[in-house]
Amino acid sequence: MAIEVIQRAILHFDWNSGFLGILVCFLVWVLFWRRRKSQLNFPPGPLGLPYIGNLLALAGEAPHETLMKMSNKYGSVFGLKLGVFPVVVLSDYESIKEAFVKSGDKFSDRPRMVMFDGISKGRGVIGAYHEKGQKEQRRFAQSALRSFGMGKRSFEEKITEEIEVFVEHIKNNFSRVAFDPWHIISTSVSNVTCSIIFGRRFDYRDKTFLEMLSIVHRSFELSTNASAMNFLPILKYLPHTAFAELWKIYLTFKDFQIGIFNEHLKEYDPENPRDFIDIYRTQISKDKSGVTSFDEANMAFVTADLFVAGTETTATTLLWALLYMTLYPDIQQKVQDELDKVVGAGSHPTKEHIQRLPYTEAVLLEIQRMGAIVPLGVPHAASLDTKFHGYDVKKGTIIIANIFAVLRDPDLWEDPNVFDPNRFLDANNQVVRREELIPFSIGRRACLGEQLAKMELYLFFTNLMMCFKFRRPDNAPEPNLRGKMGVTRIPHSFEIKATSRVAELPGPR
Repeated sequence: MAIEVIQRAILHFDWNSGFLGILVCFLVWVLFWRRRKSQLNFPPGPLGLPYIGNLLALAGEAPHETLMKMSNKYGSVFGLKLGVFPVVVLSDYESIKEAFVKSGDKFSDRPRMVMFDGISKGRGVIGAYHEKGQKEQRRFAQSALRSFGMGKRSFEEKITEEIEVFVEHIKNNFSRVAFDPWHIISTSVSNVTCSIIFGRRFDYRDKTFLEMLSIVHRSFELSTNASAMNFLPILKYLPHTAFAELWKIYLTFKDFQIGIFNEHLKEYDPENPRDFIDIYRTQISKDKSGVTSFDEANMAFVTADLFVAGTETTATTLLWALLYMTLYPDIQQKVQDELDKVVGAGSHPTKEHIQRLPYTEAVLLEIQRMGAIVPLGVPHAASLDTKFHGYDVKKGTIIIANIFAVLRDPDLWEDPNVFDPNRFLDANNQVVRREELIPFSIGRRACLGEQLAKMELYLFFTNLMMCFKFRRPDNAPEPNLRGKMGVTRIPHSFEIKATSRVAELPGPR
């Protein structure tokens, strides 16, 4: 609106009247000159407008694609101005690896933006920007998850139990009937996370649980609209904005957490922790000095981080998996043939089977590459004034890794826009694990739940492929594979049909 007003004023102004026109031109020139002078050694990039910078250029449905096109012009490391923030965009694997792995201490901060600062105040794990606190919380969360068996047989059994409920729900409610899989997948995946954090699973019809899943999904959708407020903080004071809705979502989720926390206190036994909350509360009680970051507020944000990240990313990857399997029934059949041969009827695929399932693993790797679930990662920030690729990067500069550009880089992947699992298999039909496959990002800020997500993805996918044959409904429209952008890149709504495969399965091998 403000830009339109300025444009109309410029078009209709009588420039012959003199001084005011000269003054406007002078002020615009000063703004641009100050920007250029203050960033003489900043990475090259497109020139933006005063104050809003290059925000309008990224206002479309696929900012990761726009940034990818910019990198073709300005290079793999280029600069932008998004509102009041200078931004450095990294668009190839080597520059991301150099920044986040080799120079991790220089680029491991989080930017002070509305979505990190306005709600969490830098608490938790994902948005934490206090170096000491972030390390403490991340290290503790990893240790706590391992104590509950993450990566072990007991944890695998917990996932499999939820999958059994999931499979029965599909059989009882959606047999041969077209359905949108988003709701049931997110509910089932979230229950795995809930069993770790809250020590319980929820019924698929639990109204409170369904409301929490709905608002979490809504918060991811809103993030696209709220991003403008991240870069133009003054916008958060306007009524009826995405930030205002995000704040309401935060308060609702906070009430949900308080209810669970209070319920836990009734039967809390520090000697026999039931879940992540109990372990965290015990950790709080151990420190009476107040010099650590462990307190009730951080407990709330860490559990929220685990709940949100543990639900949205894995569920979204599984959605892409089902969509691609319906689009490529020949690939689906090859996966099922391999599973039938190795696992057989009456058995569940386990972690041990994966070594004998090279084609299935290759398909999962290709789903993660093509899905590019978090295409721009989570923004980093420079933790100090530094040099990068010969350019000056000031402390606080936002660093964006275009993970989508890496996963679709034609210099790394032949025919990168084609779904082809064979790119992850060698001549001997053995899996080739490429280091450039970075759907969870890399470095010290990589996804905390990567190991959990990979195990869930493998177990859910293989069990679904064992139990059902999936296809698109007759006369279904061609799916939009571009995806909808929020924090994650999620498929547009689609329907599938699931037919039981029990009768066609061979016996166990």
